[in-house]
Amino acid sequence: MGKAKSRGGKSITFFDGVWRDGDPMIARPTDHGMWLGSAVFDGARALAGKAPDLDRHCQRAIRSCDIMGIRPPVTAAEIERLAWDGIHRFPDDAELYICPLFYPTGGFIVPDAQTTQFVLTVQDAPLPEPRGITACRSPFRRPAQ
Repeated sequence: MGKAKSRGGKSITFFDGVWRDGDPMIARPTDHGMWLGSAVFDGARALAGKAPDLDRHCQRAIRSCDIMGIRPPVTAAEIERLAWDGIHRFPDDAELYICPLFYPTGGFIVPDAQTTQFVLTVQDAPLPEPRGITACRSPFRRPAQ
């Protein structure tokens, strides 16, 4: 694989059983996940070869699919195994973002759970340098309902 650039740097994407460089075009405008927003994703970090709570992130993605009524074609353990495979394709000191994504392609109002696609992206995404913050109290209040 080459040095494809993405939003934060090099990224690789697992889709349809193979790793690909960068951000492949995979969703169509009429896919249920795009059209009606029935997608599920999670985000995890890997820093210097460590991925805290990666297993929990993978489990949460599967639970979210169940809640959304879509059927994930992989298990949490499979996502975790693939994520580690992707992590190991980067230098040992890389700061990575790991994003499993599920979206159904079929269905009308209700997603067709049988058409759920799985995508896993591992992206070089260094954490920004800490610069401190400023804060103030706003006179505005969010609506209570």
